[in-house]
Amino acid sequence: MRASSSSIASFFAQNACEVAQHVRINDETGTAEGRALFNQENVPTETLFYSVVHAFRERTPKGQNRTAEMAYFVGCVSSMFPMTYPIPQAFTNVLGRAGVRFTVLGPEEWCCGFPQMMGGQLEQAKPLIQHNVERMRALGIPRVVATCPSCYHMWKHVYPEMVEGALGFEVVHAVEVLNDLVASGRLQLASPQPGSIVTYHDPCDLGRKGDIYEAPRRVLEAIPDCEFIEMVQNREHALCCGGGGDMETFDPNILAEVSARRIAQAAEIGANYLISACPQCVRTLQKAAKTGRLRIKVMDITQFVEMATQ
Repeated sequence: MRASSSSIASFFAQNACEVAQHVRINDETGTAEGRALFNQENVPTETLFYSVVHAFRERTPKGQNRTAEMAYFVGCVSSMFPMTYPIPQAFTNVLGRAGVRFTVLGPEEWCCGFPQMMGGQLEQAKPLIQHNVERMRALGIPRVVATCPSCYHMWKHVYPEMVEGALGFEVVHAVEVLNDLVASGRLQLASPQPGSIVTYHDPCDLGRKGDIYEAPRRVLEAIPDCEFIEMVQNREHALCCGGGGDMETFDPNILAEVSARRIAQAAEIGANYLISACPQCVRTLQKAAKTGRLRIKVMDITQFVEMATQ
């Protein structure tokens, strides 16, 4: 049964108040805008990530779901910003094509708490952390996966220190899942665009904080008929996209300057595709490419892999 637009809006409304704080922490209009957007009754379902929030939730039995291989924590950016809706859609499509059984928290997913922590308000994030961990434990799944590096960082490094006892499940990022699926043969890749030059932007929270550098590169190098070339600054020396650490809130001018420098590095090597593994990096660098009128397609690695499996 197709969910109503009001029920979809209700899902986003549960997160809107918390999300508004980290979208624009110091902007009082942020909360008002968030409520106006996510509480409206006539929200078009095709723009609100229907496939994960409802289609997959409706296939998940109530209570524990011990048949799922993993639970996907979608994150606020991919749930709230239309520019990044294709990322969770692509990831879930890829999981489906690989035959991976997974579930989501649906309306029980709350903000991971990263923006509050970065704003010096970790105490305010504790109820969010406790709620998310309790709900994941109740699912009885062995693995939690995130497409957002900030969510991954919270679950992997902060949550264990904020809750009693062990989490009870493994925490991984989507690039690790994709790498495992390719290495095991569960995911067969073809060239989405033969002859393309592809480069990779390391997200700060995934690279410098998470030390995950090789997994995304193995995936990209496994795609045939595409040439993978590194930008001049890569891995631990990679430039920030400009949108991390709540920078978008506090100084948009710095964001624009840093993202312009990064997209220019992709242009220098003649890249057709700039791939990252972070919704915020994708948002920021897409804007930079558009502002600079560069013919570079910026997308998440889940989107590129989805293209390579069609």
